[in-house]
Amino acid sequence: MHRHAVDSHSYNDAARANRRPRWCAQREDRFSGPGAAACTAQPWHGRHRTRPRRAGYTRMFSFADLIMKKIEIFLAAACCAVALHPAGAADSGWPRARPETVGIAPASIGKMLDYLAMVSRNGASLDGLVIVRDGKLVFEHYTPPYRGDIPHQLNSVTKSFVSTLVGIAQGEGKIGPVTTPVHALLKDCRGALCDSPATLKDVLTMSSGLEWYEAGFSEEEDPSKILRSADWRRYVLDKPMAEAPGQTFVYNSGGSHLLSLMLQDSLGGESEAAFADDRLFKPLGISDYHWPVDPQGALIGGRGLTLRLDDLARFGQLFLQNGQWQGKQIVPATWVHDATHAQIKTVPPFGWVPQYGYQWWVDGSGHNYSAQGWGGQVLIVAPKLGMVVAMLTSSDANGNGAWMTPDMLEQFFAQELKWQGPIPLDDAGWGRLQQRLAAMAPKPEKTVLPAWFKRLDGKTAQFSGLGWQSKPQFRLDADGVQIVADYRNRQQQDRATYSYGLGQWRNFDHPVYGPCVGKLTVSGDKVQLRARSLREGKEIQTSYRMQDAKRIESVSENGGNAVSERAVGLIAN
Repeated sequence: MHRHAVDSHSYNDAARANRRPRWCAQREDRFSGPGAAACTAQPWHGRHRTRPRRAGYTRMFSFADLIMKKIEIFLAAACCAVALHPAGAADSGWPRARPETVGIAPASIGKMLDYLAMVSRNGASLDGLVIVRDGKLVFEHYTPPYRGDIPHQLNSVTKSFVSTLVGIAQGEGKIGPVTTPVHALLKDCRGALCDSPATLKDVLTMSSGLEWYEAGFSEEEDPSKILRSADWRRYVLDKPMAEAPGQTFVYNSGGSHLLSLMLQDSLGGESEAAFADDRLFKPLGISDYHWPVDPQGALIGGRGLTLRLDDLARFGQLFLQNGQWQGKQIVPATWVHDATHAQIKTVPPFGWVPQYGYQWWVDGSGHNYSAQGWGGQVLIVAPKLGMVVAMLTSSDANGNGAWMTPDMLEQFFAQELKWQGPIPLDDAGWGRLQQRLAAMAPKPEKTVLPAWFKRLDGKTAQFSGLGWQSKPQFRLDADGVQIVADYRNRQQQDRATYSYGLGQWRNFDHPVYGPCVGKLTVSGDKVQLRARSLREGKEIQTSYRMQDAKRIESVSENGGNAVSERAVGLIAN
């Protein structure tokens, strides 16, 4: 079937206790304890630190010295402002700084980029990367055609958000402690799970004991089946128990959706979406987001949230600050602690992060934690480094993205663990970093259209199957092709224009899927079209091959959901 559709499923100052001047290095504890309050009370802003003077040391500044110093600071700030606001970046409101001013060497960021380039060679692409330290955005990059002002599908990162909302509701007394039985938290709770001693904690830690199969996105796995279900609550609760609760980690997006249902049932008629907006998104200044709902109107707990990358970093900074934002406690500090510390050990194939909290992955040291989404959507919080890293990728044809685990940060930034305060500006290193980024940008592919495809200009093809019909009209131009597609099935009828650049991505807007890009390439006798939703990071690939003067073959593939459809259409004019 040929549809030309992208799959739809698919400043706060930093917590100053996390970073201190050098002269605080010998205090009892870097983050807490008697010495922390004295250290963190000292005013410092990345340019000047008050330090004890050496005995007998005196320095006299002339008026000219002061003027020159102000000029140097002004020029450095102007240089940084230009360098650190890349094309496509949103007007996020984050304070910006060169990484050296918060003790990060450009070479360390380069190590991270080298790793991401290596793991992206299979066809995945880095869409965006943001690094925050000391509450300042010190690195931001977007790979065209992706832009920072476009919300991106987060997939299973959504789980960490729904867990956080449960924690907020618990802090307000709407939901009981984590020892509360599941049957006391869900309305109309029927089924094996409801009859078991499973608790809220068991669901939070993916150890409910429910039978659940989730290793990818094949049609036979539970995440695909629940999408086809008319009642997601009943789908999950009708599953049998595989073992006793609280024993074994089994990755379960259905359990994450139960958390959303528990939240919905606890609100006494208040809209779950309004609760999320009022208690979490608005306080963080996040407005550009979308969170889809299940057939009964509950927020989808296991996936689906779309968010801008800089806003994802805000969520991480909120946790780095123990749930506080601009002096207000948004998430209870006890919840932040418990959610981001090891509660259970993971098992293969999810053992790449060895521990799990309340819908957060926790590294082996217990220091760093992350939210991870299928296809390479990553948020890492590293308290020892005082850093937040947010990353978005688009998956390859097999649904694989570029992954990064929380323990990797301490490898990339090993020297930063030892440093306190700013380091000298490294303009040469910064220049090399910019060259690396330029090298990562996609290059146009040399593409020559075959004669048979050129003859389609201005013509319409008609494809049909059981219950559906598609009529794409081809309009060629110097740099690619536009396809106006009319699609009809038993439930809907729509028209959309898709645009494909010749060997390079071209931007277009879809009435349903929002900002998209398309690219046309040629392989043998086939013309291949790739349409990607920038919001969801997923693709549909369509290939055309001429059968004869009147017939054209179309094959549409969605690697992420393992769907492949073939059809033969008649050229109408």
